[in-house]
Amino acid sequence: MRWPTDRPHIVTDIGEPAELVDRYQSGIKVPIGDITQLADAMVELASNPQRLAMLSESARLAARDLRAGERLPNA
Repeated sequence: MRWPTDRPHIVTDIGEPAELVDRYQSGIKVPIGDITQLADAMVELASNPQRLAMLSESARLAARDLRAGERLPNA
C-alpha cells in the first residue's frame, strides 16, 4: 500500500491504513461505523492548527518513506 498524500488521514481502526497511522503517527483512527467519532476527528483537525501541522508533517514523512519503497514489516 502506498500512502497517497502528505495530508493527515482519518481512518478506521482496522487494516493497513490503521497500521500506517500507528506507525507514523500521521492521522486519527476511529472505530468503524462510529459516525460521532468520525465527525469529532474532522472537527479536531479543523479546529486545532498545531495538531493538524504535526500530523501533516508526519504524513509528509510517511509519504516520502513509502514512495522510497519502505514497506510495513508484514506487507
